[in-house]
Amino acid sequence: LLLDATSRELRIRRLARALAETSRRVNLLERRVAPALSDDMARIDSTLEEREREEQLRYRRLLSPSRRR
Repeated sequence: LLLDATSRELRIRRLARALAETSRRVNLLERRVAPALSDDMARIDSTLEEREREEQLRYRRLLSPSRRR
């Protein structure tokens, strides 16, 4: 009975340590990784939008009546 209780206690302590480590990792992801990824996504979106505007401008210049001559 005592060995059984000791075994359970050890398992519970291991689970508690694993839970604490997982919580630290989740906090790291939420506080550092996710914001960095959001910033990267915003930069990428901005760059793509700028490229699209430039491409539209090029198409307009190619199709303008003064250039058709």
